[in-house]
Amino acid sequence: VDDILVQISVANRGANAAAIHLLPSLWFRNTWSWETKDPKPMMEQGPSIGQVQKIKASHPKLGVYWLYSNQPNAVLFTENESNKERLFGVPNDSPYVKDAFHEYLVNDRKESVNPNHKGTKAAFHHFMEVPGGKTAILKLRLNSHGDMTDPLGKDFDAVFAERKQEADAFYQKITPF
Repeated sequence: VDDILVQISVANRGANAAAIHLLPSLWFRNTWSWETKDPKPMMEQGPSIGQVQKIKASHPKLGVYWLYSNQPNAVLFTENESNKERLFGVPNDSPYVKDAFHEYLVNDRKESVNPNHKGTKAAFHHFMEVPGGKTAILKLRLNSHGDMTDPLGKDFDAVFAERKQEADAFYQKITPF
């Protein structure tokens, strides 16, 4: 429960190379704006491990988790707050609102993300060109072990393969074909 491995496969079924933007994201559910006045959690960019970037997610009840990704083009941060200006025509509480990643990528508004690399919503921006007929693989890992030296290396592949085999065996029993 405290070590989640993610593998995203991007397949280009066409004959020509194709460009794609991936933004695997992590955010805290916004409860701090409610009447309960829960303490506000925080995410910030952690120190890199070679080519691996990491995001530190600190929550008052859940503790500290780390999200790792290999060679993102950028690490983006904003607040998980509605864009009140767009929705209701009133000023935002923060210049960094939840639709910031869309503004950053689609409308080329680089100022929409927090330049201080912190917030309650974060994403790794991966831009890749996938050759025709090929598949690109992206690995991510979310866990509470911030001291990992190689979070996406051999251990990742071995654990992922083992969990896949376990899942295949489980589903073979309940849905044989």
